[in-house]
Amino acid sequence: MIGTPELSTQRAFTAAVIPLDVPRDQMSAVMPPAIAELRHVIAEQGLRVTGSLFCHHVRLSRERFTFEVGFPVATEARAAGRVAPAHYPELRIAHVVHTGPYEQLFKAWTAFEIWIQAARLTTASTLFERYRRGPESGAPPTEWETELIRPLA
Repeated sequence: MIGTPELSTQRAFTAAVIPLDVPRDQMSAVMPPAIAELRHVIAEQGLRVTGSLFCHHVRLSRERFTFEVGFPVATEARAAGRVAPAHYPELRIAHVVHTGPYEQLFKAWTAFEIWIQAARLTTASTLFERYRRGPESGAPPTEWETELIRPLA
């Protein structure tokens, strides 16, 4: 399910994002239209995407997800509709790749958090998911790859 966790540095990056605050069970419903809107604005502004789609979760609870869905871009996006520019600083991170369908992400996160605790790491309150290969790739769900990222405190 998950590979071998690693520690590394995530470089600073600029992104075009859409901030969202939704009930946890609605995340899968709000993601496709947000991704489509991001792709449209990025194309309209002539921005160059420099990495994979990601979610930056800024607050997690059992009931709601407060997060930004976005794409890293080479130059700053202009605000348009729900799309906003975002800047992320360089971060020291723990990360691991989950291979499999999105429905298994909760189990993958649980295994990763167990590793983090065993390694005695202190994490920040936020987390990232970077969708390296998903439905748009044409690959079957068993081959989808999601990088799980915990910034370290």
